[in-house]
Amino acid sequence: MARPRFPLRVRSVAGKALFIGVGVVAVIAWYLVLFLVDRAVGVSVSDGPYRISVLVLWVLCGRCFRGPGESLDVPRPWWRMTNRFPASAVFAVLHGVSLAVNVFWVGVFIVNSELRDVTDGLWWALISSVVLATLFISSAVNLWPRRQAGAASAVDASQRSER
Repeated sequence: MARPRFPLRVRSVAGKALFIGVGVVAVIAWYLVLFLVDRAVGVSVSDGPYRISVLVLWVLCGRCFRGPGESLDVPRPWWRMTNRFPASAVFAVLHGVSLAVNVFWVGVFIVNSELRDVTDGLWWALISSVVLATLFISSAVNLWPRRQAGAASAVDASQRSER
């Protein structure tokens, strides 16, 4: 049996909460370091690296978390961010709303001829919203046909599709 490329797998709720907690603390610490660099340099450069770190945390959660019935040995298919359709659909909607809000604000700046006033943070938020919404929509669309089959058969079907 081939070893997984990234062997960290988290199945328990407590493990997932700890993983997210450590990730959030790491992102906040990273943001504080970037904030101090911004203050020292006198230029705001923290928005991009901060948004990228949040995006990386989301992707790591999607790659490392496993639901009931999912194999701990087999890597998830590239498109799968959650174990079941409802979770993917909810996160797709949340990130879609975030994307809509970001697009709305960029539109407000364009209509008011103030596009030059759009901060780097808004552009990075727009990019990360597009990436996350796309990942979760892709996951939801691929899990949609399997929604009634249950977790075990959804895992079996995804393993067949990898072969």
